[in-house]
Amino acid sequence: MLDSFYAVSCNTLLRSHSDHFPIIVNIHKTPPVETVPRLKFFKVWTSSLSFQDLVSSSWKVAITGSPMYVLKHKLKHLKPLL
Repeated sequence: MLDSFYAVSCNTLLRSHSDHFPIIVNIHKTPPVETVPRLKFFKVWTSSLSFQDLVSSSWKVAITGSPMYVLKHKLKHLKPLL
């Protein structure tokens, strides 16, 4: 079974009316979707004299939405500049 599928995981649920525990088995035929690498922040960047100006000018972009949506897109915009 492990040779035929990419990943197999198993979880047990709480027993209800008997002495048996139900089991949920997840079988994945393909690998999960690859994620885009996240922003890695290096403290050394803050020692640069232009760091504050770079971040400040990058974050002036007007984005509307929930606070987490705005943060995500501002960091996404800042990543290639760093």
